[in-house]
Amino acid sequence: MMNTVRALYGFMFVIFSFVECSVRTAAAPSSEIEPRQYVLALQRLQDQSVKGSYEAHKAQREMLRYIAERFAGEPKNVWEDKRNAGAVVIYLLSGGNPEIVETLLKQKNKPNLPDGLLEGALAYVEGKNGLAKKFLGPIDAGSLPINAGAQLALVQATLLADKKQKLAATLLAKVRLWKPGTLLEEAALRRSVALAGKQGNVDRFIILSSQYVRRFKKSYYLWDFIRKFSYFAVRLDFGTSSELFDKMIEVTSRLSVHEQSVIYLTVARGALLSGNIRLGELASRRALGLSGISKKSTSRARLYLAASLVVGKNLDEGIN
Repeated sequence: MMNTVRALYGFMFVIFSFVECSVRTAAAPSSEIEPRQYVLALQRLQDQSVKGSYEAHKAQREMLRYIAERFAGEPKNVWEDKRNAGAVVIYLLSGGNPEIVETLLKQKNKPNLPDGLLEGALAYVEGKNGLAKKFLGPIDAGSLPINAGAQLALVQATLLADKKQKLAATLLAKVRLWKPGTLLEEAALRRSVALAGKQGNVDRFIILSSQYVRRFKKSYYLWDFIRKFSYFAVRLDFGTSSELFDKMIEVTSRLSVHEQSVIYLTVARGALLSGNIRLGELASRRALGLSGISKKSTSRARLYLAASLVVGKNLDEGIN
């Protein structure tokens, strides 16, 4: 516990040092730390979380609270700077306190942002997707500073994923292009994988999944990817051919044995429940073939394999 606390404080020290350094090296003569610099520090923490730092992920909550306190005391004219105004949007969409935005929207002189952007962002975090689409739909993410623009494009893609999948895919591709190596790219790639699965595009699903495990297998959000990958592996029927199943093995082979076993056991179970006996057998045999899996995982794999065999042509093997 103490090691975790020390690590958290260590990260906070590094981040605040980064902010102070940004102030000292800025061209502006003012020594005050501006909102955009606080948010830039927050994004540095977020980017560390997709590189495998659990401490950075936990430190984000403290950073968000700290930023809320600073934003609440900022003079109204600071939001006239588009970069600072854009920082409010990033802060809100990163899990920030909505009350900060509600207060800013009540001001006579609102932050220097495109009409509807702040209102739409607030509606999105409140779960009012219809209202969020109305406000955010007409806004060109490319017209904003790149950090705020990428954050907006990610939200727009999420809102459009059900009915305008092609446009959503284009927006996600822009996010990945604009913010490589960051949490935004990681999130865009994860959502691109799910979108390809929804579209039934097997080749693209495999390509994007392969890119994800190459670039972000240490991400704090890896398990969300694993959940989505397992679900769509069943939905897209990776047991259709040996060649397709081999591609699945190729994608997952970069992950740990434990992570692979979770995928294949989840796929085997999902396949059997949907009546896909061939995929259930392939996935359970693959899980059994992984060296070093736990006794519990081995038992599950045997159960799923037996279930696939007793309804096929190998009754005796299944009973055994």
